[in-house]
Amino acid sequence: MDEEKGSVARKSLVSDAVPDPAVRLAARLQDEADARVAGIFVVYADKESVPLSVENQEKQELAESKTWTKQLETDIHVETEAHAVTRQVQQAKVIARHIAEQQIFGFERTPCENEAHRASLEDKHNHAGQALEHYRQAANANDQQLAVKVHELEIALAGARARTVGQLSIAIERERRRELNLT
Repeated sequence: MDEEKGSVARKSLVSDAVPDPAVRLAARLQDEADARVAGIFVVYADKESVPLSVENQEKQELAESKTWTKQLETDIHVETEAHAVTRQVQQAKVIARHIAEQQIFGFERTPCENEAHRASLEDKHNHAGQALEHYRQAANANDQQLAVKVHELEIALAGARARTVGQLSIAIERERRRELNLT
């Protein structure tokens, strides 16, 4: 009977010992698998958040640049209108002054002086016309340069956004390939 009890006791010890390492091995494998999955989620989340934040930053910069561009266009328009009004007022004053001068001094001059004065006035008028034309050309050149700068800024912003989108798509494609290789 003691032999049977010893044999039964040994069988129960062996049968109890076999599941214990198997359970520990299964638990260890489960822990390792959970750690790998958590690591993959962390890497994926980091990769997702970085391009999105860069893209969001680029979108914000683009929006700020568009706002700035619209403000510049508005400022240019206001300045152009102000210059036009000022130019008209100045021309009216110059004409009124010349008329007044002619009326005051016209009666006192001799015909020779009148001719010299007329020539001088024509010369002044020509110079004023040249100065006005120079001013118009300079204003047009300035407007064109500003338009070119605005256009270049828009092109640079579009290029930066395209690069960001390209980098984002490359990163996503690499992650997909890496996931495919893992499975």
